[in-house]
Amino acid sequence: MSDLQKQIKHHQIELERLKKQLPSLSAAAKEAKRFFAKNRINRAPYPREIVDAFDDAKSAIEGHATEIKRIQRLIDWDDGTRFASTNIKKAQKEISQVQSDLQKLQDKRLKLSTKLQKLEDEKRTEVEKAQYAEKQAAASYAVALSDGDEVDEQRAEKALRLASEALSAATRGKRGVATTAQALKNEVEKLDEEITEIKEVLKDLRQRQLRVARIMWADRLDKAALEFAAVAAHLEATEKALGWTSSMSELYVPLQTPHGPACISQKTISDKAYALSMEQLLAA
Repeated sequence: MSDLQKQIKHHQIELERLKKQLPSLSAAAKEAKRFFAKNRINRAPYPREIVDAFDDAKSAIEGHATEIKRIQRLIDWDDGTRFASTNIKKAQKEISQVQSDLQKLQDKRLKLSTKLQKLEDEKRTEVEKAQYAEKQAAASYAVALSDGDEVDEQRAEKALRLASEALSAATRGKRGVATTAQALKNEVEKLDEEITEIKEVLKDLRQRQLRVARIMWADRLDKAALEFAAVAAHLEATEKALGWTSSMSELYVPLQTPHGPACISQKTISDKAYALSMEQLLAA
């Protein structure tokens, strides 16, 4: 365990300890204030020690939380600069696996959705055909009744009865299909939930990978900035030796590292330039 990890562990332990104490300290402070307010006429002393204990605990919790964030940033930077390439490849491997799992779920969902749509379409078509057949049979029966032909009337009546029975059977079947369709819908909803969860995991992995990449590029930028500062210092010193005004007067380059200075400024360049000798300025 590195020194930074030991420090963050210490702050985490203290933070948890204080959090456990906070409810009792809060209750004691409230009770002390209540007692003071009740006995102000008798000039009871203000319970500053009890109230301060609660306030100090809150401040300490905030301080530990701030330090944990600060140290974690240092740890992330150090790990990122040392293992950036390895961590990016590791994250990519995890991303590929999650993407594969996601694709399987999406394929399964598509298969179930297609079956569900086909089932509902087939049953709807069957009912519509039965309804149309019944209407046609009813129309034929009405014509037979109008013509007064008993044979045609009996034939049309039988056709109408068969058509109505077919429609009833189709309607009953539709109710059965509805149960099956609902079961399929439930499965699709479960898959949607799993897909949403996996997409969140994928998003988190990508964010983690990008954070590592950001540290890698920030570190490279800082290194390039330091090389630039060295060259700029030579230019500054040369211009000073010539008696010229510095061309670096408005220079400002922000640095990304949480260690050390936050930027390279004209003062940074001047300090570096001051330490350069004439031999260094004229070295090819």
